[in-house]
Amino acid sequence: MLSVGFGLRGNDAAAATNRVGSFATVWYDPINLKLSEVHSSISASFDGGGGLLGYSCNDYRAGHLGWYETDHDLNCPSGWNYATVSTWDTMYDNVFCGVSGGTWTYYNRNNVSASLSSGLVGWTDQTYSVGCDAGILWYDTYLEPGVYY
Repeated sequence: MLSVGFGLRGNDAAAATNRVGSFATVWYDPINLKLSEVHSSISASFDGGGGLLGYSCNDYRAGHLGWYETDHDLNCPSGWNYATVSTWDTMYDNVFCGVSGGTWTYYNRNNVSASLSSGLVGWTDQTYSVGCDAGILWYDTYLEPGVYY
């Protein structure tokens, strides 16, 4: 987890507005069993003019039913009026395919951004699956307001 604080000045503490939430990308099998998931989380405070006072970022990654993580990267860029969490991750499974190889799910940046003007915004740059059973897997994405991992 990364935390950055710029300090509260004068009445800024009373006027501060917080934005807290996560954005999730979750992969499932054909009968809706959860296989792997990435949740990028942000908690940010803004002054009355929209300036960023401080923020923390984190992520939660999990594999289920034999899936496990093989790669991970967390970035937390910010500007004077926003903060963003960006997760890159790869999950792998070789249980269901047997001798024909395994399957990977790629989370090529799972993102959530906070600002005073836009609130919370989440998106994925690209997520996809490659391997022996990739064609039968599916994924869902959703914003989780108020949830911080």
